[in-house]
Amino acid sequence: MRIALVTHARHFAGPAAVEALTRDGYTVVCHDASFADAAERQRFESENPGTIALAEQKPERLVDATLQYGEAIDTIVSNDYIPRPMNRLPIEGTSEADIRQMFEALSIFPILLLQSAIAPLRAAGGASVIFITSSVGKKPLAYNPLYGPARAATVALVESAAKTLSRDGILLYAIGPNFFNNPTYFPTSDWENDPELRDRVERDVPLGRLGRPDEMGALITFLASRRAAPIVGQFFAFTGGYLP
Repeated sequence: MRIALVTHARHFAGPAAVEALTRDGYTVVCHDASFADAAERQRFESENPGTIALAEQKPERLVDATLQYGEAIDTIVSNDYIPRPMNRLPIEGTSEADIRQMFEALSIFPILLLQSAIAPLRAAGGASVIFITSSVGKKPLAYNPLYGPARAATVALVESAAKTLSRDGILLYAIGPNFFNNPTYFPTSDWENDPELRDRVERDVPLGRLGRPDEMGALITFLASRRAAPIVGQFFAFTGGYLP
């Protein structure tokens, strides 16, 4: 049995990852803040056959909680997000508390998750660890002066840690979406009801449309497969050509 762990399963790239990995034959162990509620765990599992919803919330405990369901983890998807409109907080006037919340969610959480995973993944002979970040981690935008650096920290984590962990078979990757149809930042309702968004995509995105969840899932399952290990440590822009 192959096991995958997906964090924040109801948000951002979580639904795409869960669906694709489940279809690919994984038992997908899922974390989400809503799963602190037993009824929400039961509901999620009933709506997503082949998944296990964890009550655990601490990033440093998620790996141990997942290993209760198998001897090894084959894939981790660290799918980190902060809700709108916090991703557009300005540098001027934003409170220290909000800045700390930003970095806790987008930088500290994935670092603690990776720290806790290294020993068991090494003992098992390796795994793929995929971090869902953002294109602004590579291409800063004027309206993301705090969100961008928080995302960039995780991209740097992947690029740096891959230089040592790859020898143990722990293969790290970063995916940086933008213009990606997802429930957190580009929900379907926005696309259907916002002509300015459609005009912007037509103007600025070479592909001319939003990336689809199934396309995100295809990239995740490919990286999870470890069939092309020499691309380890890379940042993959999932932006329809917006970010080369």
